[in-house]
Amino acid sequence: MVSFNITRIANAIIYFVNKDVHNLGKTKLMKLLFFTDKYHLEQFGRSVFGDTYHKLPQGPVPTITLNVINSLNEREKDDFTEYADEFSKYIRTEDSSNYGYATMRFIPNSQFNSKLFSKSELEILERVSEEFKDYSAKRISDLSHDTPEYIDAYDNGIISEESMSGKNKEYVAYWKNMNTHFDMSIHS
Repeated sequence: MVSFNITRIANAIIYFVNKDVHNLGKTKLMKLLFFTDKYHLEQFGRSVFGDTYHKLPQGPVPTITLNVINSLNEREKDDFTEYADEFSKYIRTEDSSNYGYATMRFIPNSQFNSKLFSKSELEILERVSEEFKDYSAKRISDLSHDTPEYIDAYDNGIISEESMSGKNKEYVAYWKNMNTHFDMSIHS
C-alpha cells in the first residue's frame, strides 16, 4: 500500500492551483484529496496519498495532512514539524477572506513535479480538478457527506480504503494482506 508522502500532497496542491481550482481553501482541499484517493481506489485499487481519513462533522478528512497544515502557523506542534518543514518547501499558506469567511490560500513555492505521480494518478488528479473546479467548499463538503463510506463510518471513525474502493474491496484487502506479510518477513 502507499505510504504517507507530504511531498506528493504538496505537489497535488500545486497541481490544483495550476489548474485554477476555484475557492481552494483548507476545507475544499481536504475534499479534493479525499475524492482523488476515492476515485483512484475505485479504479486502480490503491490510494494516491497514503493518508488516513476520518469521518468528522465537516466530512471525510485526511488527518495527517490536516494536522500538518494546521501546524504550519503553530510551530510548537513538534509532532508535525518535519512534515511541515517539507511541505513548506513546496507550498506557503496565507490567511485571507472569502465572502466574509476566513480562509487559507495555498501559494506554490515550486513547480509541479509530475514525476512523483503515475499515469493513472495524473489522470485522477485531472478528473478531480475538472469535476470540482467550480465547486464551493460547502458544495463539495455536502457531496462528500453523501458518499457511502462517509455514511457507513462511525462518528470520528476511520474511513477505510476498502470502503472507499467500491467494487475493488477484495483487491485492496488482498494487497494490504500481502504488504503485511511482506513487512513481517522483512522484520523477522
